[in-house]
Amino acid sequence: MILTATPNTLLAGIHDRMPVIVTPDKYDLWLNPEVGDFDAVREILKPYNPSLMRHYPVSPRVTETKKAIKANVGRPDQNQRKELWFAGENANCEQNDRG
Repeated sequence: MILTATPNTLLAGIHDRMPVIVTPDKYDLWLNPEVGDFDAVREILKPYNPSLMRHYPVSPRVTETKKAIKANVGRPDQNQRKELWFAGENANCEQNDRG
């Protein structure tokens, strides 16, 4: 099961929801079956702080399960970026990303 929340400002332009991300300092609260502080639990379910995240383009191949397993899904290095930009609206970005 993956719990989702409203997206933060970083992801709102990409999707209408995002996974709930529990920070290490909240693990004990999240995993406590006897928790009674539901306001504290609601705080965990809020969108993750966007300043603690980064996003960058990846190949559309990551959505194709069989290919994604074989592909390097990590952050592209500088030499791979041209190949990994999505076609269309981001096509001009590859020229701006060099260097």
